[in-house]
Amino acid sequence: MASTWNLAAITLAPTTTLDQAVHCMAGAALQGGPSGLVVIIQDDRVIGVITDGDVRRAYVKGIPFDSPVTKVMSQDPIAVLPGLTAREVIQQALAQARTKARYRDLRIDKVLVLDQERHLVDVLSFLELYLAGDVRAKKVAVYGLGYVGLTLALSLANSGFQVTGVDINHQTIQHLLAGVPPVYEPGLPELLVNHLKSGDIHFKTDLTSGDHDLYIVAVGTPVDQNNQPTLGMIEQVARAIGTLLKRGDLIALRSTVPLGTTRQVFLPLVEQYSGLVGGRDFHVVFTPERTIEGNALQELRTLPQIIGGLTAQCVDQASNFWSTLTPAVVRVQSLEAAELVKLANNTFRDLSFAFANELAWLCEDYNIDAFNLIQAANEGYPRNPIPKPSPGVGGYCLTKDPYIYTAPLLQRQGQGYRPLLGEVSRKVHSFAPDVLLRHLEHFSQHAQRDLKDLVVLMAGFAFKGIPDTADLRGSVTVDILHILQPLVREIRGYDGVVPPEDLARLGVVPTALEEGLNGADAVIFLNNHPSHTRFNLYRGLEPMPKPALFFDGWHQFNESEILRVPGMIYATLGYQSARTLLSNPN
Repeated sequence: MASTWNLAAITLAPTTTLDQAVHCMAGAALQGGPSGLVVIIQDDRVIGVITDGDVRRAYVKGIPFDSPVTKVMSQDPIAVLPGLTAREVIQQALAQARTKARYRDLRIDKVLVLDQERHLVDVLSFLELYLAGDVRAKKVAVYGLGYVGLTLALSLANSGFQVTGVDINHQTIQHLLAGVPPVYEPGLPELLVNHLKSGDIHFKTDLTSGDHDLYIVAVGTPVDQNNQPTLGMIEQVARAIGTLLKRGDLIALRSTVPLGTTRQVFLPLVEQYSGLVGGRDFHVVFTPERTIEGNALQELRTLPQIIGGLTAQCVDQASNFWSTLTPAVVRVQSLEAAELVKLANNTFRDLSFAFANELAWLCEDYNIDAFNLIQAANEGYPRNPIPKPSPGVGGYCLTKDPYIYTAPLLQRQGQGYRPLLGEVSRKVHSFAPDVLLRHLEHFSQHAQRDLKDLVVLMAGFAFKGIPDTADLRGSVTVDILHILQPLVREIRGYDGVVPPEDLARLGVVPTALEEGLNGADAVIFLNNHPSHTRFNLYRGLEPMPKPALFFDGWHQFNESEILRVPGMIYATLGYQSARTLLSNPN
């Protein structure tokens, strides 16, 4: 593997002077090279090294700085072969230091990686290796093996950790032990099978011994029928970890929780059941999960990790751990600040989508294509672009996190400001199914067919289409389905990812897209999966009885192409080609 350093910035010829070496060392970092040393190369092979310490010793000895570097360089630097693990590099570096007289009383700073012919391959920081090697020697337990916990557990195993995944659902554990993920995520099946074979990951319904060093909590925090968050699973895991905890362990909460939960609910239970004190005997942090379903494995490696801790040392310990997985960590001032980051991200997204959708519904009264309107509003206007509207905003997170945002623990005690906007955005989204129903009603009036006689093809049942997911939780399509089922004659269903048997359990007739169009009075596209546009449009629309409705919920199609087929009626958010401009929608 190629080095991440610009090694040319630190390589010099044997004829170079010590003064030139000092200048090279001083400017190496600016050129992308490692700092604190230069490497002497002759005939493409390493013959020696000069470090900061060598320069200082040369000065003390009075060696002129116009002397050649060969007079000062070390001909036996600490070096290892390529391909070693961090632990192996540390072991070999320490062994060499014990046998090389010049290193016995000096700390090791850099380790060269040289191939068999002494070509320079890389330069490693001993401190970074030591910290990474120390972290990966620890055992990690991940509580909760849904989308969040399972993708994280396997990503950590892939980074070299020994991981135990814990979930109280026996069926989930059985599926995982058989190499079958209970959730859909691209790349997850292969990763699971690979790490089951290597023995890097294990799955259990509970832990009975405290032989783990890091505990990550990724259990669900649903809301009840009154949209109030329930913390039963968080409390259960706090008690379980408390019975296992030992001094020096680290606990990281990753579940989405009301503001104040870590400090006021989770920590007291852990302390009660462990007899230990957080921040003194063990470390506690909140590290929110912010990955997107369908791209979670990639984002775990690319998104910065937010960290808020009980103490500064807690944050240091957690930063050391998370930096082995993510490219950057962002430290915030407290547990509560970290809790609020995730709530802020999702509530802001939900609010922005709510505005776009409310704007689209306003367009309904004037038969204005909402997508064209928003594109016009954003064109050349750099401030706060309006997102595209949709037939509705769903998913497990966005349907509950705004409610959790509005329910901080202090507010329950009658203190502080009570947030409002999370509930407002959710209320706006609750009207989404009505908008689609109005389009069907307008169509039935235009076609002079009763709703109860219509055959409808619904396409896109997962709560989103991009990136791929099979998750039906919080799906607006399912909400619309429940409204339409008693109103129309037949509903057929297509999804690019959701298995047909899952659609059948919803009470629809599973079908391929083109096949399902045959004989359907209306087709409604309710998420933006790319497979929707991968069929022969004209051949598919031809056998639909005319007039027929084509509802393009995500503006994936060109209206003019749809209308080329005689008898087709095109509709999208705010607009239906069968309606008269400015007509009363009622």
